[in-house]
Amino acid sequence: MPIRRHALHLAFAALLAAACPHALLADGPRPLPEPRFEPEVVAEIGKGYGLSVADVDGDGKPDILLADVWDFVWYRNGDWSRFVLASRLDGQGAMSIDARDATGDGQVEIAVCTRGPDSAVYFLERPVDPTELWRPVRIPSEPEQHRIGWARNHAGEERLVAVPNLGRRNHLRLRDLPRDDYAKIYAYPFTLDPGPDYAGEVLLESMRDMHSFAAVPGEPGGPERLLFIGMEGVEFMSDSPDEPWRARGPRLLPGMTPPNQRPDGSWHAGLGEIAEGDAGDRRFLATIEPKHGHSLVLYRADDEGGYGGDREVLDDSLVTGHALYCVDLLGLGCDQIVAGWWGSGPEVGDFGIRVYVPLDPQASRWTSFPIDEGTMSCQSLRIADLNGNGRLDLVAAGWSTNNLVIYWNRTEPPARQGTR
Repeated sequence: MPIRRHALHLAFAALLAAACPHALLADGPRPLPEPRFEPEVVAEIGKGYGLSVADVDGDGKPDILLADVWDFVWYRNGDWSRFVLASRLDGQGAMSIDARDATGDGQVEIAVCTRGPDSAVYFLERPVDPTELWRPVRIPSEPEQHRIGWARNHAGEERLVAVPNLGRRNHLRLRDLPRDDYAKIYAYPFTLDPGPDYAGEVLLESMRDMHSFAAVPGEPGGPERLLFIGMEGVEFMSDSPDEPWRARGPRLLPGMTPPNQRPDGSWHAGLGEIAEGDAGDRRFLATIEPKHGHSLVLYRADDEGGYGGDREVLDDSLVTGHALYCVDLLGLGCDQIVAGWWGSGPEVGDFGIRVYVPLDPQASRWTSFPIDEGTMSCQSLRIADLNGNGRLDLVAAGWSTNNLVIYWNRTEPPARQGTR
């Protein structure tokens, strides 16, 4: 049964004898912690298309980066002052932003992309004073850019993965086009001097009408797996010295929302967001279906680690689901699912953020609680420890609520003495 709205306020109690690894005392079950998140409004914004969290100014504290309508900006940790990185680049406005130390010099590199048929991907050149404008360096890229993000390959090299949501010829630009071209996804090495021979590596060219991807970390400092989700299904791409990032072909998992045909005959994706987590003894895949959809769906891994068909709809009450993460938010020693949705309009209060908690290490039983109800039209979401206290906080950008909010994690994690 899906977790519906009335289940959001379930008390966290000793619901089983073997929950997440740190949810047990040696002499029996213990209650899960009471979740507490304190919101702080950082700024009034436009749409908040994309978010990232990284230490921009090198003071040791993570800052907030935002792609917002026409501007790429950052907010300084502490006073949350706003600084413009770049503005009104080629394309139809700001779309996505991500930052990571890609060169190993101790300073983060920032990449951005714009949106639309004339969209582009840029690396930003750092000025002496990071609060001043950064110089945009455009690199060769596909149009229709939608999501970018840094990922580490088996050689320890950081690459910028750039994901268009549509191919070059698509139904938005060509009326009555029966089938869109495939979206071409590249991985780019960082450069501030792209010469005539500069090019990225083509990772994938087999899916259409894409929306999201995820870089899944493994060992600290090791390669990251890539998960892509599009009209044809899911592409799982691992990376190792013997098996670098390689496309094996997308597939629809059993029960996964299939592509849908529009009235004009063209096709669009049935899939929106994707993330992967670990409940303790079993990994799981989480998706939001369909694209901009209402269902949070769980796929449990089989004994071989694949996703062969164990599927469950955890929640079917989302309205335009648009953000998804698997992370240990509560300090339980296992991953929880964090989902955000933006609702259907500024006059509708049916938007917010929820956390879904596995109640056993097999990910077979779940409960949920709200972090935000009705004040955050969640377009984008990031999770990081913003104040250095060892607890993960949330940052969210509102689509119709036009707000940038930090949700400070005040949850007291369970004591770990006597755990097994």
